[in-house]
Amino acid sequence: MTTTKISDGKFRLGISLSENVETVERFTVTVDGSRLDYQMTVIDPTVLLEPAEFETHWVYIPGISVESFDCFGG
Repeated sequence: MTTTKISDGKFRLGISLSENVETVERFTVTVDGSRLDYQMTVIDPTVLLEPAEFETHWVYIPGISVESFDCFGG
């Protein structure tokens, strides 16, 4: 999933991003379904010398539900 036109772009430690910022996110479920892998690339040639990449993963735990999260703080 690619996101552009981010109006309040902030990077780690509060670094402001330009109107040219683009994020590319990839979600991949492992073959056995036990884990969800997440990769994000932040591209902003105005502010960053090279794309910044982040990875994490979530492990499936039976009986645990995922709650909604308001990432805009509203």
